[in-house]
Amino acid sequence: MFDVANNVLYAIGNSDTAYASASILRCSPSTNCDEVSDWVTIWNALPGTHRLTGVTVDPTNGVVYATMQSTG
Repeated sequence: MFDVANNVLYAIGNSDTAYASASILRCSPSTNCDEVSDWVTIWNALPGTHRLTGVTVDPTNGVVYATMQSTG
C-alpha cells in the first residue's frame, strides 16, 4: 500500500512456520525499498497468534489499519 500524501510504502509480512508471526513494515521510496535495512517494522503480532490479510492507510490522520485472522 502506498501512502501518496506522506510518500511512504507499507507492506505486510506473514510467516507460515510453526511459530508464525505477522508484521507491518514501512519504507521510504527514496531508499528504493530493495534492502532489508530499508524497511522498518511498525507493528508485530505475538508469534502464532495472527495472520495479516490486508492493510490500508488514512494519510489525513496518520493511521494504518490492518485486517487479520486469528491463528491460535
